[in-house]
Amino acid sequence: METARAIVADPGRASPPQPSPVRAPALLSGSDLVWSLLDRVPDAVLLCDRDGEVLLVNDVAADLLGPSDDDLVGRDLDELVPGLEAAAAGRTGHPSEPPLHLEAHAPARPIVPVEVRVAWISTDEGKLLAAFLRR
Repeated sequence: METARAIVADPGRASPPQPSPVRAPALLSGSDLVWSLLDRVPDAVLLCDRDGEVLLVNDVAADLLGPSDDDLVGRDLDELVPGLEAAAAGRTGHPSEPPLHLEAHAPARPIVPVEVRVAWISTDEGKLLAAFLRR
């Protein structure tokens, strides 16, 4: 077994996350597990860097905002969900925070009202914003 790497959701954290004491089989530490989990989440998930560039989306996000994930990765988050970056800046990402109520703007699709929850994720490369959208 190898040590699983923790991703600590703490927007104020100054140092990168440390390895978690949790042990996991090598099978569970690869990116296949991450994609498997993301594709089973019922919400649209967008992972963005601190500049608001979309780095990763799941299938639900592609269905909501598509036509495909290739059309979403590299886009600015505020193009897709106007006001989300500014609203997220004042959030801690704690699960008890009430959701934001915004509108998703998909190219060539009607505007869709969405409920949004956010989480801040600290990595070795800096903070990332995870946005979870639900119709």
